[in-house]
Amino acid sequence: MANAKGVDVSHWQGAGDWSPAGLDFIIAKASEGTSADPMYKTHIAKGRYNDLIVGAYAFNRADVNMDAQVDAFIAAAGNVDLYAIDVEEEKVPGTQKFSLAQAKAFISKFKAKTGKPIGLYQSESGYYGTAGQDWHWVAHWGVDAPTRKWNMHQYRGSPLDLDQFNGDAAALTAWVAALNGETVNTFTTPKVPTICTVPKGAKLFKDDALSALAWNIDPARDMPYYGEYEAGKSMVQRTDEKGVATGNMYFVATASCTNIRAVPEVECPPVTDCDEEVALAYDAGAASRDQEVATLKDEKDVLVAENAALTDANVILDKALTSINEDYDELDAKVDAAVALAEEEPAVRIFKLLVD
Repeated sequence: MANAKGVDVSHWQGAGDWSPAGLDFIIAKASEGTSADPMYKTHIAKGRYNDLIVGAYAFNRADVNMDAQVDAFIAAAGNVDLYAIDVEEEKVPGTQKFSLAQAKAFISKFKAKTGKPIGLYQSESGYYGTAGQDWHWVAHWGVDAPTRKWNMHQYRGSPLDLDQFNGDAAALTAWVAALNGETVNTFTTPKVPTICTVPKGAKLFKDDALSALAWNIDPARDMPYYGEYEAGKSMVQRTDEKGVATGNMYFVATASCTNIRAVPEVECPPVTDCDEEVALAYDAGAASRDQEVATLKDEKDVLVAENAALTDANVILDKALTSINEDYDELDAKVDAAVALAEEEPAVRIFKLLVD
């Protein structure tokens, strides 16, 4: 049987940069030092919706206080199926690779605070064995399997990190369940996606801070995603006409459409039931749009009046031009008569003048 396949991702990847097709698991970066990864919740929500086993990893920072680093990882990671600490060479100037003692300290503190198992990610070339981890995640690209002991193997690093489990999908499920001390199929990832029906007309935002107002939800094209978010920050993703997800995922401001463990199609409250701050933001946005429309109408009225004035001026100019043309024709006729008279014999010209 083929090994179970997965990816590991971070803020360097958007939600649209990886497809769940053919995957069994995803491991997302939750924190680096004491900073949460801004794309973590997006990646985890997409993994959960697509029924994948989901995991979180902390990126090592040897220059950061260990207790603060562990606490930040626990807070950012939340409740997932797998946890790991990523130990790598210097990535930030002035820092250094985690020492074995630091890796042991991180793992020990994490397990003491959570009671949960944790794995250790390290490259095969920099492998230093055990630091008290519960499972082994080894990076060795371009080979079928590492020579070191491994449970997870990162076998490609670009353009997307690809991983495999040392066993098939069924073995992966059983292994994760055993790690968590639970029976198969009862660990933290929901096996049936539990989603909300987002109300038509709800507003979408590009991040969980509810900033940068985007387009409205179209129930025919927008796919709700399950995710563990604060109230008012559920997630949706735009889909094409065939229901295939396209582009990045967005957050929608609804009041309580999160952490729902009931049957699918639970109706969310209307967007007007959002918290006061978001509701005020909607009102402000609507007032701004109304003001913009009013301003455009006033500008249109000014242009109509100016056009009418120009029309009247054109009529006056046309009349003046007609009068000038008439005077010109009359003068032109007199000039022609004078020229003709000047060309005649003097005696005839004198006779005509006497007659006139």
